[in-house]
Amino acid sequence: MNVCFLTGRLLKPPSQLLSKNDDELLYIEINFLHYKNYFANIFAKSRDIVARDILEFYTTGDYVVIEGEVLITASQVLKVTEQINITDIQPACI
Repeated sequence: MNVCFLTGRLLKPPSQLLSKNDDELLYIEINFLHYKNYFANIFAKSRDIVARDILEFYTTGDYVVIEGEVLITASQVLKVTEQINITDIQPACI
């Protein structure tokens, strides 16, 4: 995994899930500016304290700076899936 910092905009309200260990999981869709097609979307997930902070402080349309680990997987049918595991999140003003 690679550590990254991204500035993006939350596209949808965060959706909260619970795992088998009663850990809090949160999935969000983020949109960020991309130089080739102008916009790119990526899914991100967070756990525990960061997940609670996102639910409490952020909503659809907010700009954020995300620190996380990028996981890119490729399947046999040439489909690439990207995901960010969020380790920290901060508000951004653009």
